[in-house]
Amino acid sequence: MWDSTVAKWKVFFLYTCDRWDLSNWLGTGYYLNKQTGWVTSYFYGSQGQVLRAFSPPQVGTQDWNPVWSVRNC
Repeated sequence: MWDSTVAKWKVFFLYTCDRWDLSNWLGTGYYLNKQTGWVTSYFYGSQGQVLRAFSPPQVGTQDWNPVWSVRNC
């Protein structure tokens, strides 16, 4: 994500299989899934509904406004 407070990109490496809650992720940005194996990652909305499911290799853009959490496995 772009961190406008320091004018740099911030990359999050989600190594552990878990569901990660997001806060203040607004606007459009990129995601990149370079995991090994055939795992499925998910973006979830405010009610826990799946907004996007994808498997590696996958790169794309995402409107982060409706995304409340991500699961990397």
